[in-house]
Amino acid sequence: MSTNQPLEQISWSHLGVRHHNGVAINSARVQCHQLGIDTNVELRLHNASRRGIDRSLTPFLPIASAVAWITDRPIYMDGVVNNVALEGAQTSAQLLANAPRLITARRIKPACSRRRARGTGIWFSRGVDSLSALYENFDEIDVLLGLEFIDAPYGNEPQRAIWAETTVAAERVGKPLMHLSTNARTLLDPLAGWDFTHSSVFSSLGLLCAPRLAVAWLSGGHRETTSQFQPSNRNDVQQSWSSSQMAVGQPPGETRRNLKAAIIAGEPVAQEFLRVCWEADRALNCGTCLKCLMTMTNFAFSDQLEPMAARFECDLSLERIASLELAGKGVGSILLLDDMLEEMPPSDLRTAWELARRTFEKSPEELRTTYYL
Repeated sequence: MSTNQPLEQISWSHLGVRHHNGVAINSARVQCHQLGIDTNVELRLHNASRRGIDRSLTPFLPIASAVAWITDRPIYMDGVVNNVALEGAQTSAQLLANAPRLITARRIKPACSRRRARGTGIWFSRGVDSLSALYENFDEIDVLLGLEFIDAPYGNEPQRAIWAETTVAAERVGKPLMHLSTNARTLLDPLAGWDFTHSSVFSSLGLLCAPRLAVAWLSGGHRETTSQFQPSNRNDVQQSWSSSQMAVGQPPGETRRNLKAAIIAGEPVAQEFLRVCWEADRALNCGTCLKCLMTMTNFAFSDQLEPMAARFECDLSLERIASLELAGKGVGSILLLDDMLEEMPPSDLRTAWELARRTFEKSPEELRTTYYL
């Protein structure tokens, strides 16, 4: 591409809504020839009618704003969007980029006076953050929101088994589970890691449910002070992705992962269904990867590992921790590790983690203050 060639905007063209095999699907075509982008993005609510989802381009705005932040490109939404959501999408992109990002639309629909849906949903992944937020706000939550990965390359038999276990866990919780899916990672993964994009995907799917819900909560993965460039720990960014019909954001509750673990350790659903390991397609958490070892340490911090031990294939091992090689690991995981180390008193367990931390290339200060996209 010539250096004096004008910067091409990324266009989102609304393809409309269709219903197929009980699934309500909202679709948009995303194009930018300079970046080699030409793909269709689908947001899906299963076991729903066309009337059960937002049928405009509005639900795509959180993902579009993340793309604007990552690519530093203007976005054009070729369809109808809610005015509050459009303004919020520009705000969120600017918050993340610390610079303006232009997002425009062919047609902007002002907030209407029709009655908003009632009900609060929360994303349910069976992880520590998800379960802690659920039980801290249990009485306020009406439904659980679940994302199943059904699209290539993530849709496979182990993932189907994980989803089946999630449906059983939701039954044990005693709240209805809304089944959602999307192929948005086809667009996003070549641009940035899931660490940086997942909260926009969950927010877009939340907006899709606006006819059914008034609030969609996504539990925060990091403390607010961890990193200004990590969308998953920024409630101001997530709240900006709201529309006039749907509020998205983080629920109130504990933000320290060690204390989150203590909150859920006594819950039978957590003891039977905790799922934190995504490095191995197996029924139990492997107990050997970085995420598993950190989670086991979180439980050990409050002497709550024993009731959760059956969810891990291996015991907590100091030698295994000390021999971890963290170079190339996701930034989000290392930020969580740094938070955990700050809270740990001197011990052999802390020493083992400090040895592992030295294998990651950036110091905690660098990681928190560097723009590392």
